[in-house]
Amino acid sequence: MEYNTEDYKGRKIWLFPNDTYSKKGVIKNVDDLGFIILITEADEMSGYAVGRTYFFNHANNLTFFFLD
Repeated sequence: MEYNTEDYKGRKIWLFPNDTYSKKGVIKNVDDLGFIILITEADEMSGYAVGRTYFFNHANNLTFFFLD
């Protein structure tokens, strides 16, 4: 997959990985393996913790849209 990683790094996103609970974050890095995302806001039922960093590989069903 060809893409410019600089188009993703540092961008604020609203993400939906296989559930309906609200989560927002910042893309810290992206490469051929997947995305590293810092969670900045999360519904308490989401299972994600604010301030933690998560890795989502490209095989995950990850949907997001840019907030900036």
